[in-house]
Amino acid sequence: PPATATPTPTATCNAPSPISPNNRALFRADEIITLRWVTTGMLEPGERYRVTLRDLTADLQFEIETDQLFVLVPADWQGADARRHEYQWTVSVVNADRPDELRYTTEPQIFSWEGRGDTP
Repeated sequence: PPATATPTPTATCNAPSPISPNNRALFRADEIITLRWVTTGMLEPGERYRVTLRDLTADLQFEIETDQLFVLVPADWQGADARRHEYQWTVSVVNADRPDELRYTTEPQIFSWEGRGDTP
């Protein structure tokens, strides 16, 4: 009988998909924020997820890299004033050999976070 080719499994990493918080979520000043996403593949050796978080109110940008499917937003990224800050976040895949080359970047998601009120 003719030979049937058996597919060879290959690791693939499809675009991450954000799952929480919901777009346009509101967080109080004392809440801890966890950004979560899913993916249908695995990271290749040397790859990581890069989370980019922009404080649109204060015009600041923060980045953090992880190999996990979540990030706790550091408290020092919270606005120091009493205003409600609007944040935009995305998740991308980056390779250590090409850290400026973002791949599989998610659509931006927005949330609001009340400031700490440390400054007027």
